[in-house]
Amino acid sequence: RSPPQLPLEQALAQSNNAVAVRLAHEAGTERVAALARRFGLASAPQKPGLSIALGAYETTLLELTAAYQPLQQAGRRVEPWLVDEVLGSDGRLIWKRRGRCI
Repeated sequence: RSPPQLPLEQALAQSNNAVAVRLAHEAGTERVAALARRFGLASAPQKPGLSIALGAYETTLLELTAAYQPLQQAGRRVEPWLVDEVLGSDGRLIWKRRGRCI
C-alpha cells in the first residue's frame, strides 16, 4: 500500500525526510547547497551528499540565523548581530548598532 500523497509544503512542514531527500535529489544537491550559501550558510559544502536535505552539515547559530532572515524580511538579507546596544552602569547609551541591509 502506498503512503498518502501530500502537497510538498505540507510534507516539508511535517518534516517528511523522504520527501526532502527526494526533492534534493531531483533538484540536485549542488543547487541546494548553492541556495543555502546564497541564504547565508557559507559553510555549505561544494559537493554535498543527499544528507544536505536533512541539515546534516555543521553550521553556526549565527549562519543559521542569517539564513532565515530573507524569509522573515520580505526577501531582504539582513546581516545578523549579537549586540544591539551597550549601556553604561548609569544607563547612559555608550554605543548603538545601526542596522544595515546587505
